Amino acid sequence: MKSGRKSSVKKLLLALGALGGIFAYAATIGKDTPLGHHADHVFSKIKAPVTKPLAEFEKFTRRFGKASHDDPDHWALRDACMAAMFIERSGFHFSQSRWGGAPVPYQFRGLELVGPEKLPPNAGDIHQGIDLRIGYEILIASYRSFDNEKKEWESWRFDTPPNLTEMSFARQDGVWKIAIAPHKSYAVP
Repeated sequence: MKSGRKSSVKKLLLALGALGGIFAYAATIGKDTPLGHHADHVFSKIKAPVTKPLAEFEKFTRRFGKASHDDPDHWALRDACMAAMFIERSGFHFSQSRWGGAPVPYQFRGLELVGPEKLPPNAGDIHQGIDLRIGYEILIASYRSFDNEKKEWESWRFDTPPNLTEMSFARQDGVWKIAIAPHKSYAVP
């Protein structure tokens, strides 16, 4: 069975190669022959449905493809956002919660910012002047919080800290803005 499939695939590849060779001949050296005229007719029928979507894609990439996650303005906003949320000491990151009755100190081990991921704008974004979104995932190996009553750190936890998963930035009318960030949940003490 396998050798039958291999021979069928070989035959198909040979046929496609021969067909490609015929079209290449007809479009170049033999363009004034009946075969060349027929090939030109077939090419024109194929070209029309393919050209329009390619032109639309090109227009889209010119409008939205210029933006890059390497944009220094975006880096500055990302770094400012991280600096407002975390302080690094001795290989750990520290922050405190901004929700609830009183702020609670948090210690994070293995904080990693994954990204950026370029996110294409949706119709609503375009209507609001947003031409690009950049997203990051915030990963933490473990974390613990400080128990203010006992005046000691709790045990390390190995799940996702509350309200600390992702952040994203949107470029609106040429200016980068914070779209989603945990800076409203965590801040440097």
